[in-house]
Amino acid sequence: MKKTAVVLMTALVLLLCGCVSETAAQGGVVVRGASPTEPPLSAIRLPDNETIVYVMPSGKKYHTAGCSVLNDSAIPVTLEQAKLEGLEPCKRCH
Repeated sequence: MKKTAVVLMTALVLLLCGCVSETAAQGGVVVRGASPTEPPLSAIRLPDNETIVYVMPSGKKYHTAGCSVLNDSAIPVTLEQAKLEGLEPCKRCH
């Protein structure tokens, strides 16, 4: 019984690993709402003055990297993307 459970869990993990985008697997920034046919953000050269901020999946604010509100589910996006989504700056870190 335990051996079957281990085999099933291993198969599930391997299956899920194949579902992660290459950009995310390499630690790149994933632009929310980007189409899968668009090149990954890592293939796009960002201007030197482009600012990266962090958003929570269901949040209404954007944050700087050191904000105490952020946790492991924070998503890096450009400041422009955050503003286009109608997000407002966090009062703690901005």
